Amino acid sequence: MKNLTSLKNTALITLIALFTFSLNFAATPVDHREARPDTTVSEAPGSLQVAQAVTCTAIDNREPVGTASTFSNDVGRIYCYSAITLPKGEISTIQHVWKLEGKVISTVELDVQGPRWRTRSYKTITPKMAGNWTVEITAGGNVLETLSFTVK
Repeated sequence: MKNLTSLKNTALITLIALFTFSLNFAATPVDHREARPDTTVSEAPGSLQVAQAVTCTAIDNREPVGTASTFSNDVGRIYCYSAITLPKGEISTIQHVWKLEGKVISTVELDVQGPRWRTRSYKTITPKMAGNWTVEITAGGNVLETLSFTVK
């Protein structure tokens, strides 16, 4: 009987230790840009470049559709499409900073993981969001490109 109680106590202590470990592990922040064995994480904004950037009404087969600089206020969504070049074996992030009349509305962080990486973000537009917009494409706090468009 004493051996059975001792075994139960050992099992209970093991479960508590595993549970505590899993809580600590789950709370640890993860850098999703963690380098794979054949890559390096790039923090240098000069190592990546914007090959193409446009505003559009849709993305189809990873390409922009309905490219424009003026949109109706009933458009629904406006996308910022970015094609980024980065040296082979490097990964990084960019941000799309959406501004209406110079005021930041949202910032979207996007991973860049290849020599030519296409990515996008979008803003849902309501009729009250008419005005002059910009999307700044930034990396490491530096503005790489600015797109301007109008919602009427």
